[in-house]
Amino acid sequence: MSNEMIVMDYSGISLTNKELETVQQLSFCKDLNVEQIKVFAYTAKRLGLNIILRQIHAVPRNGTLVIQVGIDGYRAIADRTGKYAPGPKPTFEYVDNDPKKGLFSATAYVKKLTPDGTWHIVEATAYFSEYAAYTKDGRLMTMWTKGHMMLAKCAEALALRKAFPAELSGTYTHEEMHQADNDLKAIEIARKEEDNQAFQEELENYFSSFGDDRADVEKYFAKVKSDFIWTDEETLRAFKKKPEHTEKKFNEWREALKGAA
Repeated sequence: MSNEMIVMDYSGISLTNKELETVQQLSFCKDLNVEQIKVFAYTAKRLGLNIILRQIHAVPRNGTLVIQVGIDGYRAIADRTGKYAPGPKPTFEYVDNDPKKGLFSATAYVKKLTPDGTWHIVEATAYFSEYAAYTKDGRLMTMWTKGHMMLAKCAEALALRKAFPAELSGTYTHEEMHQADNDLKAIEIARKEEDNQAFQEELENYFSSFGDDRADVEKYFAKVKSDFIWTDEETLRAFKKKPEHTEKKFNEWREALKGAA
């Protein structure tokens, strides 16, 4: 590894590659490789955000590094413009106007100073159905049991992007991306199910190709799988890789069974 300097803007300090390896052990960087940490550090520096204070997050997702800004990071970026001020507290709406039936939406407000010296309130609304994240069994994720707080953060992020597009356009907060994680997990599960179905069809076609010998081939398949502690996929791969060898061993096995009988 070279001795290049890599700037990571915690407080303007520079880290050598050796120090970078130490950073990689931090809880919020442990899943990142060196190149990803470089990208993370560069992005944090460009946005002027502090990694240690968790104003910005790096999340490996589906083989891609996704960088998310925390709501505190959003506020910090807006505050540096000198044209931002917190707005009134968020307001909430409920399903059928009944709090017992669940949260429907949250509206957040931020203040922006325009060039004419006037302060304007910018508002944005986030809907619970579009942001709430759930577990595989349909229960709200732990963080989303605090629905008012989480949805208010999503609404505030929308309002801040609306008020400061030049500074925040193209970035998203950690809270806004929770449902995206769910969608990717659902896609991953569906893909695995499709792969499994495709394999089962492949296995069925393989056994069917033996016609009247199918039952014995299945028994021999199970024996080899058990002997070598293989998965079905590994066993089928081995059978197909050396068909002549497999046929020879299968016939020897079957003859041995007949002799034992």
